[in-house]
Amino acid sequence: MGHLMKKIKPISQIHRLKVMLPYCFLVLPTLSFADIYQAEDYTWSFDTTTGNSGGAYKTGDVDIQATQDEGGGYNVGWIEKNEWLAYQNIKIAQSGNYIVNARVASPSGATFSIDLNSGETQLGSFEIPATGSWDKWITVTKTIYIEAGIHNLGVFAVTNGWNFNWIEIIPEADILNGEVVWAVNAGGNQYTAVDGTVYLADEGFTAGTSAKTTQIIHATQDSILYQSERWGNDFSYEKILENGTYQINLRLAETYWQSPNDRKFSFSAEGRERLSSIDIVAEKGGRDHAAYDLSIPDVVVSDGKLNLNFKGIVDAAKISAFAVRKSHMPENEWQLIWQDEFNTNGAIDTTKWTHELWVPGRVNNEWQRYTDRPENSRVENGKLVIEARKDNYMGDEYSSARIHSANKADFLYGRIEVSAKLPNGIGTWPAIWMMPTDVFSYATTCDAQTGWDEDCDAWPNSGEIDIMEHVGYDTGKVHATVHNLDGYWVNGEQIQGTVYQPAVDDGFHTYALEWSPDRIDMFIDNTLYYTYVNPKTGWQAWPYDKPFHVILNLVVGGDWGAVAGVDPDIWPQRMEVDYVRMYQK
Repeated sequence: MGHLMKKIKPISQIHRLKVMLPYCFLVLPTLSFADIYQAEDYTWSFDTTTGNSGGAYKTGDVDIQATQDEGGGYNVGWIEKNEWLAYQNIKIAQSGNYIVNARVASPSGATFSIDLNSGETQLGSFEIPATGSWDKWITVTKTIYIEAGIHNLGVFAVTNGWNFNWIEIIPEADILNGEVVWAVNAGGNQYTAVDGTVYLADEGFTAGTSAKTTQIIHATQDSILYQSERWGNDFSYEKILENGTYQINLRLAETYWQSPNDRKFSFSAEGRERLSSIDIVAEKGGRDHAAYDLSIPDVVVSDGKLNLNFKGIVDAAKISAFAVRKSHMPENEWQLIWQDEFNTNGAIDTTKWTHELWVPGRVNNEWQRYTDRPENSRVENGKLVIEARKDNYMGDEYSSARIHSANKADFLYGRIEVSAKLPNGIGTWPAIWMMPTDVFSYATTCDAQTGWDEDCDAWPNSGEIDIMEHVGYDTGKVHATVHNLDGYWVNGEQIQGTVYQPAVDDGFHTYALEWSPDRIDMFIDNTLYYTYVNPKTGWQAWPYDKPFHVILNLVVGGDWGAVAGVDPDIWPQRMEVDYVRMYQK
C-alpha cells in the first residue's frame, strides 16, 4: 500500500531542477482549456527519494503507478512533504475566475498548494479530506482568480500521504451555466444537478462543520445534493462578484430533527437579514428528509463581494447547497400568440374565459361558492378583479370566482406571463395554475364517458402545473409546483419551489412559466425559483406533453389556506390581474 504522491514544489525551484533532473526537459505542447493535466506528464519535478517506486510510465525519481481511479492511466504516488511537480505553458486566455479541480486520494488527509511561475503567484492551498484508502479518489475544487498569460503551474506537497491523478483549470463562465455565477454543494463534492447547474465542491466558507448522510432525500430530482451540508451556530460564505443584483437559491433538508421547532435559524445576505426564522420541518408540513428549496431575490452587491450568513436560533443553522444567479432575461425568439390585457371595463371576455360555478367543498374543502357575478369577477380600471366576499350569497358564507381558458386558449410548450397583485390576510389562497384540457389523457380508472368520481385517477395522472400559489397565513412566500403520479403530496414526493417576496400584496409582479419538452421553469419578476426536468421515464413523471389551459382563482380557506384558520374580519379580498400572455417560438 502506501502510494504516496509526488510532492510538487512552487516553481521557485525550476531552475535548480534543470540541473538536477535533465530528463524532465521533455517539452510538452502548450496546454489549453479545458484539458486535464495528468500528474505523470510533468515538465519539471523535485522528489526526495531515488528511483520510481511505482516502476511505471517513465524512469526518474517521481513515483508513478497504474491508477485504480476511473478512466485508468497512471497516478503519482509515494508523495513526501516538500516534493513538487511543475507543468509548463499553461495558457490563460483572459483574466478572471477559474475553477481548479484536482483528483486526489489520501487515507488520512493531506494538504497541497499550487502556484504560478516559480512561486511568483501563490494560488492557494487545497485540503484533502481523509478518503479512507489510497485508491478511493475524490475531486477537490477551488475557485481562483488568474491573470491572463502563458504560465508555468506548480503543485507543491505541503504534507505527505496522498496520491495525485490529474489537475484541470476551467474558466468559471464555462462551467457555471448561463445565469449562474456561483453554486456550492455545502459540505460535499462537485455535483451537476439535473437542470445542468454545476455545484462546486464546498468552498468560500468561514466556520461551520461539514456532514453527510446516505439516507434518501425526498421531493427532489437531486437527492445527492441534499445529502451533504455545512452546519454551525454562526457561519458564512463569501465570494468576489461584480456589483449588481442577484438572487440566492437555497437548498435545504432536515436530516437530524423530526419535528417542527427543533431547529430554527436565520439567513442574511450582504449584512441584511432576509429570513428571520427558517424551520425546515415546519415548512415541509412536518416532514424530515425532504427537500426545501427557497429563493431570495434582489440581493444587491455594491462592494464587489457577496456575503451569506447563517445563524442558529434553536439548535444550529445549516445549508445543503446554494446557487447565486443573475436575473433571467426571456429570449427574443418568443412570439406572442394569445393575450388578454383586460382593457375593457365590465364583464370578463367570455370568448377567452369560462366561469366555474361550484358549491363550497367541491375540491380541497374550500369554503367559498364560485359564481359568475360581477361582485366576484369583473374588469375594473384595466385590471381583472377576482374578489372573495363574505356576503352569505345563496346561503353560503363566502363567495369568489374561478375562471379558466379551456377550449378557448389551450397551450402546449412556450412561455406564459401573468402580471398580478395578490391579496393578503389569513384564509386567502390565490392561484395561477394550469390543468390539461383533456383531463382524462392519462387516467386509468375513468374517462370522459364515465366521468369523474372518487375513484377516478385523472388527477394526478394527467398532471397539474402551479405557476403561483400563496397562502395568507404565510405571507410573502410564493410557491411553484408540478403534480404527477410519481411526485405529488400523497406519496411525499411533490417537488416544490418557494420564493420569498414580501411585497406580493403591495404591487404587481410577473409570474411566468417556460415549458419545453425537456423542462419546466417558473419565475417571479425574472427570478428563476423552480425547475422540473423531464426524467424521460414515462407519463407517470411527465404527463406534460398534452395541451393545458390557464386557471385563475381566489380560494377562501381550504385544506391549505385555512391551516391557521380564516380571519373573519378581512373581507372582501381581491386578486388583480393586469394581463395574461402566451408566447411560443
